[in-house]
Amino acid sequence: MIQTRLKTIASKLSLTAYHAPGEILEEGLMLVFWIAFELEECKIPREKAAFERLLMDGKPRLINTAEKFQSLLGRIVDLNFDVQRRLGVSIGKLLESAVADIRTQIQGLLFPGYLSKTPAQWLFEMPRYLQAILLRLDKLAGKILRDQEQQRLVNALEARRRAVLAGCPEEALKLDDTKWLLEELRVSLFAQTLGTRVPVSEKRVLKRLEDLERAKR
Repeated sequence: MIQTRLKTIASKLSLTAYHAPGEILEEGLMLVFWIAFELEECKIPREKAAFERLLMDGKPRLINTAEKFQSLLGRIVDLNFDVQRRLGVSIGKLLESAVADIRTQIQGLLFPGYLSKTPAQWLFEMPRYLQAILLRLDKLAGKILRDQEQQRLVNALEARRRAVLAGCPEEALKLDDTKWLLEELRVSLFAQTLGTRVPVSEKRVLKRLEDLERAKR
């Protein structure tokens, strides 16, 4: 019954989302089970008794988790539609750099397979990141120079991040959250009124990158 309900929810989502139906069904169901059974917080038990306890603990959360996921994905789809509509409007040359930056940002957030590859705690922040983009677009024309300054800061940190991650060992990469710190920094710079999930600043991002740099040695 639970699996049938989840499949129905995933099928309905596929009618409105830009994802392929198969992607929604496979990745969505996987994510719902992953969250409901808290598989990010614990390893899957090998012993039968422990595995059965895990199932019993997670089953009551399945439907509620599926409904939260349905609401989340609906918000992501609607907000992304609004963003894409705004980006499609004719713009002046002074705004082209910001629009290109936003398109690159979205590609990094909503890439093929993002449902299964984005950590759950950050996936649920996706609507806020898209809202931040809309707020950035709202005030862009009146604050072009300020936007360009903030964009240069984020891009410089992103370039530093790519350079650091290039030589990081696998163990360090698993713990890396600098991508999401940069997304939070974007919110703090371009849409401060939305607030951030964690305290963030240029200094904090650089400190985390320095920690990763040391892990390479």
